[in-house]
Amino acid sequence: MKHRSLFKIAAWILACCCALLAACSPTSVPDLPALTGPETSALQTEPAPPSAPDPSQPVRTQPAPENTLPAIPPITEPAETAPAASVPAATAPDESASAATLPVQTLPSAESSPAPVFTLHFDAAGGSSAEETRTFVEGVPLGSLPEPVRIGYSFKGWYTSKIGGELRTGSDPAGPGDLTLYAKWTPLPLPKKGEPITLGVFAGEPVVWRVLATEGNRVLLISESVLDTQPYHKEKTVVSWETCTLRVWLNSVFYEETFRDHEKTAILTTLVINDDNPWLGTDGGNDTTDRIFLMSYAEKDRYYGTNAAGCGATAYAYSRGVSAGPSGTCNYWLRSPGTFRYTAGYVGTAGIAPTYGETVNNGLFGVRPLMWIEWPS
Repeated sequence: MKHRSLFKIAAWILACCCALLAACSPTSVPDLPALTGPETSALQTEPAPPSAPDPSQPVRTQPAPENTLPAIPPITEPAETAPAASVPAATAPDESASAATLPVQTLPSAESSPAPVFTLHFDAAGGSSAEETRTFVEGVPLGSLPEPVRIGYSFKGWYTSKIGGELRTGSDPAGPGDLTLYAKWTPLPLPKKGEPITLGVFAGEPVVWRVLATEGNRVLLISESVLDTQPYHKEKTVVSWETCTLRVWLNSVFYEETFRDHEKTAILTTLVINDDNPWLGTDGGNDTTDRIFLMSYAEKDRYYGTNAAGCGATAYAYSRGVSAGPSGTCNYWLRSPGTFRYTAGYVGTAGIAPTYGETVNNGLFGVRPLMWIEWPS
């Protein structure tokens, strides 16, 4: 009897499990038999398969009995899903990278405002300065100041006033406001024969002159070196100093390109005496009035003697192929005529002036100019 009761309980548990499984199925199952009788035939008999629904009849569903167990949610296998995309781990920003790619922005402030900019003027006071104006920032040192030049004077310094004033140097702070500095000068004594004087710039090189003679406050200068190569005249023809192309070039191109305004005012216009050839009597032509000219035979002997007039040339003249000897001394023109009127005198590489001269259209002979300047009294 005891075994039969256990069997009934097991059968009832089995039926409940079937009911639960049926609830998970989309098809309805018949109600479970109540466990009231001793028979178990209902548990052993399989229910008849459901008949196909009649399309003409409405579908009816029976309400679940009150004593049935609540529906148990279906247990399903977890669906296979695609692996989640890997997400890079968040890292701290690279400060060095951001500093290299992002511009640094600063807020404007009174401390970062630019200092005022002013203008500095240089008044050479009769001389010539390579720099006339510059801009400067207030409070910043003036920097290297130009050194002006003036014929017959030594530069004393830059001052804040034409008369008196304070000396300013490159280490002094600039400002406030625009500023004009005035050159102060100390007169130099009259130079002696043979002394060098730097005056003008030709072909990018300062021109050094030598004193040949003085007359009162007038000083005769000759270039220390041959400065260029030019023909005495561009064509081989009868010509004199008055009509030659070299005279025109010296008093126009050379004069304008070599000297600054204050230097030009010191160069005197001179009456040039054009003597005949002293040995052969070849006509020297008319006298001329020039600022720049060449030596004559007579002047060469007066200032240099017979054998001491040789000289070298500037780098520019050598680059132009000036006619020169092994020691570097050059052939250069005199203004006097040679043997014929289509020749002109010259000084050779040995410092001697041949009497016969050279054909006037020789373009490799050098140019060594002369000029008279006024020395300040």
